Amino acid sequence: MAAVERRLLVAFLLSLLVAGLAYRQRALTRGGAAGAVLVGTIVLGMGGWVWGCLLVAFFASSSLLTSYRKGEKY
Repeated sequence: MAAVERRLLVAFLLSLLVAGLAYRQRALTRGGAAGAVLVGTIVLGMGGWVWGCLLVAFFASSSLLTSYRKGEKY
């Protein structure tokens, strides 16, 4: 297996794991999870760990901020 193929496979599996956990926590819908797997695979697989970590940090912070003081939002 070539290095690029291995990197894309690892990126796909990690993206699937993160999207599955987010779906289980109701942070993503089924379609959102599918989109997260696609985007995560591309970003992590082609961009590397730095870009993958930035994507996860963005997702985590936006999910936390969405649920912050949820009861007070309209």
